[in-house]
Amino acid sequence: MTQKKAPKPSPKKRTTPAQLPVRGIAIDPGTTSLGITTFLLEPVTERRGRFTILQTDIFQAKAHHPIEKRLHALYGYFLHLFKKEEVDVVVSEQTFASGNRGYSAIAVREALGVLKVAAVTQEIETIELVSPFDVKYAVTGKQMTSKLHIAEALEEMGIHLPLPAPELVEKGMDHLTDSIAIGIAYAQKFYAQLELFDKKGEVPCCGILKPVPKKNMKTTKTGTRGTPSKRTPGKKSKKDSK
Repeated sequence: MTQKKAPKPSPKKRTTPAQLPVRGIAIDPGTTSLGITTFLLEPVTERRGRFTILQTDIFQAKAHHPIEKRLHALYGYFLHLFKKEEVDVVVSEQTFASGNRGYSAIAVREALGVLKVAAVTQEIETIELVSPFDVKYAVTGKQMTSKLHIAEALEEMGIHLPLPAPELVEKGMDHLTDSIAIGIAYAQKFYAQLELFDKKGEVPCCGILKPVPKKNMKTTKTGTRGTPSKRTPGKKSKKDSK
């Protein structure tokens, strides 16, 4: 008599921020400097969520060390961070190699690989990547903007920064503000409205609405991009006249 095989247990259904509070870490990746924001995302209503910034930090690796040593230092830091924070999700920014930034983008991808390995080692299964276009659009309403504009937008929201936005960017600390924006962009995937809280929820900042794409915007696999502007019939552009 043949024995029937026991059915395999169905995988556990992952909870989403719309169902339960989620504690996460948003990381702006790099091989010499990282921005880290620990956050708590809680449901208020079906369309409204509360995004609380629990802690922000910057990790600096020794720039003169070879890339292998820097990646090893990052791995040790990530293991310590994930073990200490006990988070449900890790969020980072997706990178694209283009033009003269191809080499640096490849290096950042290597850092992302180290991040993923460290997260899996600490049994964090949910690793989300958000598009750089969506990160910028989430806090400024524009997909192409400067790091200073991102920092100034967060400052206007009432989020506490260690330095004024221009000085912070000048000193190369914009990874910190970028990590906050990455966390907000992740939260906007689940909620159309967000209540922002800073300093462990003690200081309410403001409420923000998810930006609505304009008519000349289109959504792609890599994020929300603008379509080229239409030319006026009969008029030549400068490029055509050359």
